[in-house]
Amino acid sequence: MKKQLLLAAGALLMAPMAMAQAEPIILENFNIEAMSPDGKWLVAKNYASGEFMVFNPSEGAETVLEGDLESYTIDYTKGSGNCVSNTGVVVLTTTYTGDASYFFEDEIFPLSVPEGTGMAFSNGITADGSRICGSYGIEMTLDDMIMQKPCIWDRNEDGTYGELITLPYPVADFTGRTPQYVKANLISADGKTIAGQVMDYAGMMPAPIVWKESEDGTWTYEYVHLELLNPEGREFPEWPGEEPKMPDPEEYMTPEEFAEYCLALDEWFESWEDEAPNPADFMSPEQAEAYLAAKAAYEESNVTWYEDFMTFMEVYEQLASDGAVLYSFNNIFMSQNGRYIVSSHESTDWETYSSILYPVVFDLQEGTYKKLDSANVMATGIADDGTVTACEIRFFQPNGSFVSENWGDFIPLQDYVQPRNANLYAWMEENMRHDVEDFDSATGETFIVEGKWCTGCAIASNDMQTIACYVSNQWGFDPYYYSYVLPMGFMTGVNSAVSGEFGIQAKRGGVINIVGDAASVMVYDINGKLAGRYNAPAATINTGLSNGIYLVKATSKEGKTVNVKVVF
Repeated sequence: MKKQLLLAAGALLMAPMAMAQAEPIILENFNIEAMSPDGKWLVAKNYASGEFMVFNPSEGAETVLEGDLESYTIDYTKGSGNCVSNTGVVVLTTTYTGDASYFFEDEIFPLSVPEGTGMAFSNGITADGSRICGSYGIEMTLDDMIMQKPCIWDRNEDGTYGELITLPYPVADFTGRTPQYVKANLISADGKTIAGQVMDYAGMMPAPIVWKESEDGTWTYEYVHLELLNPEGREFPEWPGEEPKMPDPEEYMTPEEFAEYCLALDEWFESWEDEAPNPADFMSPEQAEAYLAAKAAYEESNVTWYEDFMTFMEVYEQLASDGAVLYSFNNIFMSQNGRYIVSSHESTDWETYSSILYPVVFDLQEGTYKKLDSANVMATGIADDGTVTACEIRFFQPNGSFVSENWGDFIPLQDYVQPRNANLYAWMEENMRHDVEDFDSATGETFIVEGKWCTGCAIASNDMQTIACYVSNQWGFDPYYYSYVLPMGFMTGVNSAVSGEFGIQAKRGGVINIVGDAASVMVYDINGKLAGRYNAPAATINTGLSNGIYLVKATSKEGKTVNVKVVF
């Protein structure tokens, strides 16, 4: 079910937009989780109601899709990669079991998948919307087979997307076993570089992987710095394969014999006296002999298998103590230019029961990497210049946003903003600092942290000019979440230009105040077109102009001129 709205009270607590020089937005109850590369389109979800929102503040557009939390039949979930294009296409799934789809112009469209596909996911999309990457495969299984394979969909001339194309993929993980998943999560702006993860056989250690498309359309892949998963270069013994299967006694009995055995087993379950009934006692002598021989062969092969299994697992479990990078599943991001990817190490210090988090950045062009372990944070994105956004996690909640430039130490989001835009920093101080109750884990005593920065989990546009973050409400708990959109081009509501005793002040609402005596005031729009002319104006001019950026030129009676760019 879908409802279309305009940006309005009750959905967005939003100040007027002014073209590129937008004001910050406060959004209640929704978590902003994805953004188009240009920062215009955003995707947010309300986890209490199941609502999924796609909106574009600069165009005043918003669509809310309503999930079904009662029957668990409808659940809109964004793709796990760069899932929003600059054209407003959002790749997502619409059910809990996964069905690759895309949203465009208020409609949901399914993507083509092969017949018999159990689960399919659309994860990333190019900036222009021309190509989608994702994965498809069978339902969950314990069998020794790949459950998700990487794929792409290319856009047709009519705007729809064509048949699924399977990407080449490794049939063995870094340990030599069959991987659980091979997922294509992210795609570059030109659609020729794709990044993802290969989940190992045990489902514990995903490895980064990158696909490249050549000029002739051929795709190749390579693992990214596998040595980080096996820093000591340990050699794995041959994997013994699946555990031998115990013979099924039913296969050695007639239906009547098996029914008699089951009845005896049920009676034994009720009393738990003596030994459990022996299935061989319910078989013919010939079948009993065959069954016991098969059971003896199983027990012998199982001893050998178990020894080989433990030898293999000993090497596997040593990797963590060797300092292996244990990547977090689906925590992988790629810059639009396809040069950088970042993924986060996530482990637990069992002595202190605390998380150990740090991003690892890879330069695919130079073939280098760096661990960004200056702060206990998890990556949330990476820009074309390599700038990394990240967040601190505390008690499974985002506890603050951070930024790393040039792969240096992480600094808090507010410290990144302050030297770049004092006006935005002031707004953040007013709206994103709160008195928060905390507690000392050692003593269990609570205390108040005054003026705590609550910046939650941040993502950013490719040029870092639009930043959005969602924050758990630690200071009031109603609503439970807030989201913020922070435009780096934010300007204050009063712009002035005063020289000596003459000048002007422009305010929100299209108001111009004159300082001194003016002979004329000219107002031009952003395209240079005359929007208003006022001769011998009064001290206050109510222009009535709509929200936007303007250039105001005022001339005094003595011929003195001042100019100022204003935001109404």
